[in-house]
Parts: sequence; structure tokens; C-alpha cells
Amino acid sequence: MKFTPIYEYHKAQGAKLVNFNGWEMPLLYSSIVNEHLAVRNAVGLFDVSHMGDILVSGKGTNELMKRLFTNDVFNAEFGHAKYTHILNEEGKILDDMIVIPIREEKYLCVPNAGTIQKILKWFKGHATTQKIENVTDKYVCIAIQGPKASDTLQKLTNYDLNDLKFFRADYIPLGGGRDQSIDRECLVSRTGYTGEDGFEITAENDIGRYLWDLILLAGEEFGIKPIGLGARDTLRLEKGFLLSGQDFNDNRTTLEANHEWVVEWDHDFIGKVALLKQKEKEDYDRFVGIQLLEKGVPRYGYKIMKDGETVGEVTSGCISPCLKKGIALGYVKNEYKEVSTKVEILIRGKKLKGEVVKLPFVK
Repeated sequence: MKFTPIYEYHKAQGAKLVNFNGWEMPLLYSSIVNEHLAVRNAVGLFDVSHMGDILVSGKGTNELMKRLFTNDVFNAEFGHAKYTHILNEEGKILDDMIVIPIREEKYLCVPNAGTIQKILKWFKGHATTQKIENVTDKYVCIAIQGPKASDTLQKLTNYDLNDLKFFRADYIPLGGGRDQSIDRECLVSRTGYTGEDGFEITAENDIGRYLWDLILLAGEEFGIKPIGLGARDTLRLEKGFLLSGQDFNDNRTTLEANHEWVVEWDHDFIGKVALLKQKEKEDYDRFVGIQLLEKGVPRYGYKIMKDGETVGEVTSGCISPCLKKGIALGYVKNEYKEVSTKVEILIRGKKLKGEVVKLPFVK
């Protein structure tokens, strides 16, 4: 079992701890609903140090990035974070991740916790002279999310956070604010997994707990709360964000996941040929959002039905804390992908009515 630099805080606060891909992580502190709404309405703080950190550098790294990723991360300037997919030869998603160029021919890649070793092996299998470093255990990652995230973090730095645009990253001194003598430089990106404004902070382990405590103190006036993995999941689900290992697990293509927007077709990448063949046929399953019209809780693996036939399967589901209705993500046959299509979800032997809706569930 692995422990993040914030672990002792989680334990002291009485958080419900769970084994998440080999890390002991907080599922919740109070309740998933309370924590969820704190992020939507004000600000929440997440320990996401279980996420991977892989550095790729050296001569030819740009060409390696071009071959590995669907998006054009290799053309991005310093600090321009890119969300991208990495595929196998069949066009199936091995993982989705954020990639940030941090120096000339040096990139920080952030795979999901459950895919770190798989992605590390994939990188090394396709590298030639490039250096591949797994530095996950050397860094803490803290996410501050919500409409008051910027007001909170601004207290800890003289850097004007208004200059850090969406999906941009920079090395920013954090800690003392006006007292620059105690500042430490951290990589801060204006990214997140909640659909709210916010930042993800990557820093050396030795200052992880220090930063955590400072941010909690800075956010007191806004009602900041520590947030567990439970609310992180419901927050991303309301926005229709993919969850690695659940909404895809080496079994779905980028096109099936309705993420063609992360594909730049003007470069060759692993899986491109397979995607182009699938794109020509247009008869593949599609990832959709379904909102229940009756009371019920959709869960992973539940069947999606139409006129008595199974037409798809739920991959993620919950009761939306904002909508107070059952919502689900999943794949359906191509002919049932259109918004407003009426379907049913089989829940404990009962078919509950629902309809396909435009994502995200919560704007």
C-alpha cells in the first residue's frame, strides 16, 4: 500500500479510507453530496497524488510524442497543457491523460493511477534514445476546484492568476504570498476533473502537507472543504468526463467515446489507420449520457434497453447531487445515440425509463 504526503491529514480527519489502485486514499470526509456541492458552490481541495507523473525527455522526444498521442502535443508551446488519448494499433484507448511541455523536448505526462505501469511500459517500448522517468512517488499533486478556487489560491502568491488561462501551466511561487522568502516554486496548471474553474499543483513531496494546510487556511472564508474520491467521481460524471478503467478499458476507441475532438488527423499516430477505417463505416457504438425519468440509481454494467432488446450498457452512474436524478454514462448502438431517444435501464430486474441527453448533465 502506498501513502501520499497528505495521508496523515486524511487519517486524522476521520476520512473513510479505501484502497485505490494500491494507494490508501480518502473516499469521503463527511458525505459525498456535501463535498460535491461544496465544489460546485464554493471551493474544494483534493489530494490527487495517486495520479501518475512520467517525464519524457531527450533528443527525438517531439517525434515520439507525435507517434504516441492523438492530439498534437508535440506542437504545443511551453505550458500549453493538452488533453489527449494514447491508443493501441486497433485504435482502442489505453489511457487518456494531460500532457504538458515543460522544456524543449521535455514533457510531463499524467496517466491515470491504474495505468501507470502499463503506460510506462508502452512508452519504453516505443522510445529509442529518449529518457522515460516515472517520478510519481517524488511529487505531491493537489487540486483546488470551484468558483472560489482562484480567490483562494491567489492569497498564496504574487503571481496574477488571471494571467494563467484555461489549460495553461506555469512555474509559480506558492506559500508566502507577500512574504516571498518562504515561497516555493510549483508547477501549476489551470486544469481539473470537476468541470469547475480550478488548478492542479505539482510540487515536491516535502512541501505537500505545508501547501495543503496553507490552502485550507486561505479558503476558510469561502467555506473550503477537503474532498474525497467519491465526490470527485460524481463531479466528473455530471460533466460526462471519461473514467479510465470504467468508461474505457482497452476496449473502446476514441470515436466510440465521442472524443474525436482530441484527434488531430494531420499526423501519423499509433491507431490512426484503425480509427480511419472505423470512421468510414459509421456504424460503431456511441458514448452517451442518459437521464432517468423514474426514480432509480443506474450502476456500472446495467443493461440499456429499447423495445425489449439490449442496445447498450452503463459504464458509470449515480444520483446527481445537483439534479437529484439518476444519471448514467454508457455505450449504445449507433441508431440510439440521438438526443431525446427514449430508452430503459434494467435495474434489479425492473426496466426504468430514461432518455438520451446532451452532455454535460450539469452545465
